[in-house]
Amino acid sequence: MALQAVKTEGGNHLRGYHPALEESLDRRREVRAKIERALTEGRVEPWFQPQVDLLSGEVIGLEALARLRAEDGSVVTPDWFIDVIESDATLIRRLGVAMLDGVGKRLPRLRELGLDVPVSVNIGARHLLAPGFRHDLTQLLERHPQLVQRLEIEITEAESLADMPRAVKILHWVRARGLGVALDDFGSGYASVGNVRQLPLTTLKLDQEFVCNLPASVDDQTIVSAVVVGVRGLGVRLIAEGVETDEHAELLGALGLTLLQGYAISRPLPLSELERWNGGWQRPASWRLWARPASTQGTALVCVGAWFGLRRWLARPDLGEPQVVSRFRERLLSGADFGCPPPLTEFRSLFVSLSDRVLDAVSDSSGEGSRKREQLLAEVDAMGRMMRRAIGRSSLIS
Repeated sequence: MALQAVKTEGGNHLRGYHPALEESLDRRREVRAKIERALTEGRVEPWFQPQVDLLSGEVIGLEALARLRAEDGSVVTPDWFIDVIESDATLIRRLGVAMLDGVGKRLPRLRELGLDVPVSVNIGARHLLAPGFRHDLTQLLERHPQLVQRLEIEITEAESLADMPRAVKILHWVRARGLGVALDDFGSGYASVGNVRQLPLTTLKLDQEFVCNLPASVDDQTIVSAVVVGVRGLGVRLIAEGVETDEHAELLGALGLTLLQGYAISRPLPLSELERWNGGWQRPASWRLWARPASTQGTALVCVGAWFGLRRWLARPDLGEPQVVSRFRERLLSGADFGCPPPLTEFRSLFVSLSDRVLDAVSDSSGEGSRKREQLLAEVDAMGRMMRRAIGRSSLIS
């Protein structure tokens, strides 16, 4: 049992026996048996999470995510079984084949729904780098030729790219067969710019670590803005994952990252529910107001980022830290004009002045401080509306 634990954890270290290992091993055996039975009986199926373009409001892609339907009809998410599958070369291969086959069977129906868009399927590192991967994919394309030009093989960043030369060779083979290649978790670990330039990619998925704290983080806003501008020259799609709130979507759109995926749009859905979602979903009005293609003009993006930060700080002071507004203020003070027209230059000065009042208001816990915050929030919202119009007129984000 100790030996099995060491192998599961990657080897090259010591592990002594403990009764907890027996309990863990028993659970893994139970989970493995249930997964094997579900795969054999065809109870593993793809659910689809839409990816949308804020500029057009259209669905531009789908990610197929595995769901296991238990014998009683309930649905089991991967949280329950993914660690067991990823540590087992046989299971990860069977899951990959089942998902690819499931997507192939559902493509005709997706086309009928008007969702004739790329569909990405996560392929585990052990399966991708295994000798049998090419055989598996060749057989699937023979059974489902409609997968060509529709399927994207989505690879997770760390383990699959550890053997870079082999991964590059396999992915070029995939691209030669008319399939796309998506890289998950871009911006962390092995998914660096240096490695990305070697891969024949069609899509990059921005690590949701850079999205979750975006409204309150100057650093994350700067990183996202830089990634947006940098990726434009690679000729690939950039999709932000983990978009869970209107605030995330609005700020990403303002920063020029307009291809989004996350719970704010939709949770993963079975095909029957995807049809209903597709018939009723519309972009929220606030998303449409902010969505713009990427800009190379830094001042406009700094103003937009400062506006989001100040608004969030005033609305929820309990979620922030005192240095947040100070950092926005420093960024505004140090930013260059970049030939910025007068309206936005004036907005930058106004934000610097306003940030001092915000710091004073949020540090006052009395009733007077609450009144100040409400008044300032109204001013910030009004300024945001004026700034949005000025940005549209000046074509800084166009």
